[in-house]
Amino acid sequence: MNCHARRALAAGTVAALACGPALAVPTPAQAAEGPFDASTCTDYEPFEPAPAWQVDRLDLDSPALTASGEGITIAVLDTGIDDSDNPVLEGVVAESLDFAGPAEDINCQHGTQVASLIAGQTPEDGSTSFRGVAPRAKVIGMRVLTSASADPNESGQQGEPLTPTIAAIDRAIEMDVDIINISQQGTDTVAYQDAITRAVDAGIVVVAAAGNQGGEGPAPYPASYPGVIAVGMTDSNDVAHESSQSHPDLEVTVAAPGVDVLAANPSGGGQSWEQATGTSFATPIVSGTVALMLEDDPSLTPPDVRKRLQESADPPAGAVPDPQLGYGVVNPGRAMSDLPALAPAAEQSPEPPQLAPHPHDRPEPNHLARNLSVGFALGVAGIVTLGLGTVMALRARRDR
Repeated sequence: MNCHARRALAAGTVAALACGPALAVPTPAQAAEGPFDASTCTDYEPFEPAPAWQVDRLDLDSPALTASGEGITIAVLDTGIDDSDNPVLEGVVAESLDFAGPAEDINCQHGTQVASLIAGQTPEDGSTSFRGVAPRAKVIGMRVLTSASADPNESGQQGEPLTPTIAAIDRAIEMDVDIINISQQGTDTVAYQDAITRAVDAGIVVVAAAGNQGGEGPAPYPASYPGVIAVGMTDSNDVAHESSQSHPDLEVTVAAPGVDVLAANPSGGGQSWEQATGTSFATPIVSGTVALMLEDDPSLTPPDVRKRLQESADPPAGAVPDPQLGYGVVNPGRAMSDLPALAPAAEQSPEPPQLAPHPHDRPEPNHLARNLSVGFALGVAGIVTLGLGTVMALRARRDR
């Protein structure tokens, strides 16, 4: 189906859940907005956490991370977020809004996991080293999906209307958020692209999951729209997971850990954990990194953010950009501290960005040239001194 044919379906296309396949179903004409009650979330049983390997891989305790997301707001367009009895998310969610409509016993697992990876707190009991990338950032929960699954391989996912997502994007623009995190995959419609364009034009960094269909399926949206940071996923060896999406119409910006990463579940007393896999969970890691960048330099525009993420990423083993990993694995420390000052980024740059060198890769200074210059200056000074001495001696002899 060509682009014009897809756009003709604007009134009936849908968003897919957890980056799964999209299905065409009727969409409501309007999404109603209201507060979201986190107490309606289904609880998960508490259990001991697995190692939070992504924390070590990203070196989140590095001294280079001088920011923590303070003052940065991220809109999470997802399922609901359970922060009602969830120590990891205590004080993280500034506001929760519902665009998907009322329901009982709501599954908030996906959105809760995403929010925890952005700004989750380290448990006080020391049971794990888990922490979100930007633990002092604030999250605005926007429920736009009703039953997204956290398992990208689970069958039976059902498509959902795009209307709530589009309404949430416009609300996020009104709220003047800094970042919009969209861990879902949808179809291409005029209304969806226009909403994303409005957000980027407003200076909001839009970060979206590349999807979990490998090299199969249609192009994922909004990840394939211009101006969006599209995120792939890697395992603990920095290798692309086989399901991390690639497509001719998709340009992956960077990748992040997304295979068996530790994330927080909705909890009914005590903390519940999950080892989550999917580009849905790599995406909030990049959103958290962007929060650090924006706290450190609020003047960064969406094109600046893209350029810096690409330049600072740990490059993949093969050609750059890689179809699944883009310019490599996101590196929060380098994104903040190891780059030259950025020139204003163009919206579309024909040349790929150059990777910034590490300090030990930089050429040694030209000491020979410096030494020759110093020696020449000293020689001139000596000649001048000698000449003055000779003149003074001749004058003294003449006077006698």
